Amino acid sequence: MKKLFSKIVDVKPNEVRALWLGFILFFVVLAGYYVIRPIRDNIGATQFENLWWMFTVVLVAMIVANALFSMIVARMSRRKFIPIAYRFFILNLVIFFVLMQFMPPGKQPWVDGCFFVWVSVFNLFATAVFWGFMTDIFTNEQGKRLFGFIAVGGSLGGMLGPLITASLVHRVSTGVLLLICAGMLEIAAQSIRFFPAEFRRSDSKSAEDAAAAEKPIGGKFWDGVTHICKSPYLFGLFLFILLYTLTSTWTYFQQSELTKVGFADRAARTAFFAKLDLSVNTLTLLLQIFLTGRLMKFLGVTVTLLF
Repeated sequence: MKKLFSKIVDVKPNEVRALWLGFILFFVVLAGYYVIRPIRDNIGATQFENLWWMFTVVLVAMIVANALFSMIVARMSRRKFIPIAYRFFILNLVIFFVLMQFMPPGKQPWVDGCFFVWVSVFNLFATAVFWGFMTDIFTNEQGKRLFGFIAVGGSLGGMLGPLITASLVHRVSTGVLLLICAGMLEIAAQSIRFFPAEFRRSDSKSAEDAAAAEKPIGGKFWDGVTHICKSPYLFGLFLFILLYTLTSTWTYFQQSELTKVGFADRAARTAFFAKLDLSVNTLTLLLQIFLTGRLMKFLGVTVTLLF
């Protein structure tokens, strides 16, 4: 079994534990997100007339949250911060569960709008803090060998999450799905402490790198903006993400309008979004396994991104 695994992934014996923990961590983070994402998308379709301002609030919330995140990680290592962050998200989910269960029907649109904004911000930071932690754990050389396998864990989680929602949305309340997401985030928070401390002091990583990984990042929250402006490479990535976000947002608006017309029932609409996520993430995993590597090998990263 070990020989077969080593043929699939170029992993060294001292890296196996950290690799599987990274795989599991990304799996539960994305599974939790994709449990609640169809709920958010259903809210976007239900309140299509208000979708423009909800996206505006998302933008403002992300700017504020990013500033707060930058200030916190400047003073605290990611290893200490991530469990706190995930448990903060769990607390938020419990609050939304209570509000969705007990708020009067007339107030529910406000709760739904807040939840739409929250899920959008949660998606950004849940994945960002995960990959930031992975860069603390693994060196650049290790990342090239191991991050692909860890990403597969995320893809599998992205398949399990919508499958859970599609299976349960007609049987349980929305609040129960929120609690399922909270449970997955608690698994993620618990898994952080199982990452082997000795791994970062192994021969594959220098003592200086290991010490740096445990220290706060430092700097100011606007330093990221100045780095982007000074680096043509980072500025190019900024433009790529900007254009991608613009086109995907336009597509999201069209999707929300069509599903509002096509599905009168909220549960049916949520199930549709869950099945759509399941189909997309399954196709993504198949492309990752069978096509992406070959395209990057023969066409390069730049051309592959155009696809």
